[in-house]
Amino acid sequence: MNKKIILVLSVLFSYMVFSFSLFPNDAFATMTSETTEEESSSRIHKIGETANVGGLDVTVQSLTVTEDHGDGRRLILNVSIFNHSEEEIDVLGNNMKLLNHQGKNQCRIIANEKRAVPTITINPAEVHDEQIIFEIEDLGIYNFTFRNPFYTGEAYWSIDLSE
Repeated sequence: MNKKIILVLSVLFSYMVFSFSLFPNDAFATMTSETTEEESSSRIHKIGETANVGGLDVTVQSLTVTEDHGDGRRLILNVSIFNHSEEEIDVLGNNMKLLNHQGKNQCRIIANEKRAVPTITINPAEVHDEQIIFEIEDLGIYNFTFRNPFYTGEAYWSIDLSE
């Protein structure tokens, strides 16, 4: 009976030593910091604030609302995306959405003088500035969402056009 207990304890001890050798303290610290980044990017941001979304620093720098020209108003968001990872990251158009106060997705449009680019490739240590244009129904409250291309996090900006 004592031999079985000693055998079980030695197997458990070996397993613990093996586990700690695979996950040193630095690995645990890295996992914790990534979770913290995701948690911090899940709060609602304001215009001008930067959110860290899995290797990308995203800032909605400013906005402009155009007058109604028969086809509705347009909301133009000036967005900066900085890639602070060590690899290039592709950002797709569907990673950026605008929702009204009822949760309805607003149509993203391309200005006449620009052509649609389905994917933006951002190299390491590169900043990409982009104008993102949406057709909006009214001057209400909207939420702009930026999702990491690898779906490891997302960030939200509150846009109140009723002020």
